[in-house]
Amino acid sequence: MKIKAIEGNKLPKPCPICNGKAKLNFIESEYKYFCSNIGTHISCGDWKSTEKAATADWDRRVEEYKLGREKPKEIKGQITMEEVLKNV
Repeated sequence: MKIKAIEGNKLPKPCPICNGKAKLNFIESEYKYFCSNIGTHISCGDWKSTEKAATADWDRRVEEYKLGREKPKEIKGQITMEEVLKNV
């Protein structure tokens, strides 16, 4: 299925892991995006009833992945790498 802008929206964001294009899949009137390179990177969303909802879900997962990679969750009592290096 060819990826296109939906109702004036921009194209889905690229895969945050490999920068691959998002690939829209369609099964029995439900839609979901996967990475076009492998399809397993961030393919864990729910199937959606519209292309627009699938695009929003994909873009949300991309952003959540990026945030998780850039800002790991802090664990109580955990020290940062900067603190470790200050004491070296």
